[in-house]
Amino acid sequence: MPPADPRLVRRLEGLLAPAGAERFFADTFGRHIAHLPGQPERAADVMGLAELNRLLNQTTVWTQRTLQLVLDGKGILADEYCRPTPDTAGTDALRPVPSLVTGWIRRGATLVLNNISEMNDGLAEIAGALRAATGAAVQANLYFSRRGRQAFNPHFDTHEVFALHCHGEKRWRIFENRADAPTQRTVAAAQATGRKDAPGAVREEVVLRPGDLLYLPRGQFHDALASSEATIHVTFAVSLPTGADLLRFLADEGVLDGALRQDLAPGRTRKRMTEAADPVAARLAEMARDPGFLSAFARHLGAQSPPFDRYDLESALAAPLRWRPRPDGGTRLVVEAGALVAVGTFGRVALPAGLAPVVQWAATATEPFDQAALAARFPQLSAAQVLQVGESLVNLRLAEMA
Repeated sequence: MPPADPRLVRRLEGLLAPAGAERFFADTFGRHIAHLPGQPERAADVMGLAELNRLLNQTTVWTQRTLQLVLDGKGILADEYCRPTPDTAGTDALRPVPSLVTGWIRRGATLVLNNISEMNDGLAEIAGALRAATGAAVQANLYFSRRGRQAFNPHFDTHEVFALHCHGEKRWRIFENRADAPTQRTVAAAQATGRKDAPGAVREEVVLRPGDLLYLPRGQFHDALASSEATIHVTFAVSLPTGADLLRFLADEGVLDGALRQDLAPGRTRKRMTEAADPVAARLAEMARDPGFLSAFARHLGAQSPPFDRYDLESALAAPLRWRPRPDGGTRLVVEAGALVAVGTFGRVALPAGLAPVVQWAATATEPFDQAALAARFPQLSAAQVLQVGESLVNLRLAEMA
């Protein structure tokens, strides 16, 4: 579904030009490789050398997990570029040391920054636009590479890949083979058995320049090599939920289900195993179709793909306070000895005569309201009293900040 936020709509259309979002998701996403050439402006507010330096110099942000180094196909051990550094709690955290990191980069190592989706507005808007369009979890990772030094051998990813090129030039090779719906579990199983999928022959080569976008569907074999002195690209990894995710959620919910907690019938013959499995399969199918279960699964997925949300303190200071009614707050209004009393999880609160009409109105409101609406509805209230009333409605669980 398309994003609702106009910023995300513009960002998504710009990212996927000239194809356009509707055509791309209908014809290409999950199916075909796509190289979408672009102008440097497409990536200008996302990443560049100056912005990368700015992020790296926020040294307390980085750990051995979020900042990694890879040289000629092998990861550099954390103790080669990190040192224990006390945090504010006095606990040592293993953090990258700038001089050690840059030393490895001079030797040709690729710098990898993981999970930087929210580190600036450009990154956040692209990640937010892709989340809104796909309903998937999205993570941005950055790769800073040197000429002629390959960080990763031919490989595939277990997610959809949107690679936005930001600095320099890099040659990508796309191979003919594509792994069938790979997951971290199938990759681990293959490694455990020593089985390796072959990438096949090179089917095409693509040179990416600033502003170009390369889309690779999940499982597509590829590799990349910097062809200029230094290159930067950001990969937006889009991880769609799978049937296996639904199965795991079913298993988690199943342990709470009385029918599934019962003992299986004894015996290990085919007939007895079938007799034991049939009611379990039937119950799982019933659960998977239950509207309540599906709503819970949707909330579970939503928590992994949060809506776009950014700080804007200037707008926050300029905008009037706004509240929305809270019918689920559990508050009841009763009259005792001629006075209005609010009863809820907070206890019992006798309301002053001046506040009672406002509370009664708010208890029946169905639409959000702001300071101006409260002041117009109750002109006897001063500006300060309007704010106090709004705070009281929140404390009484009759409204929440909108």
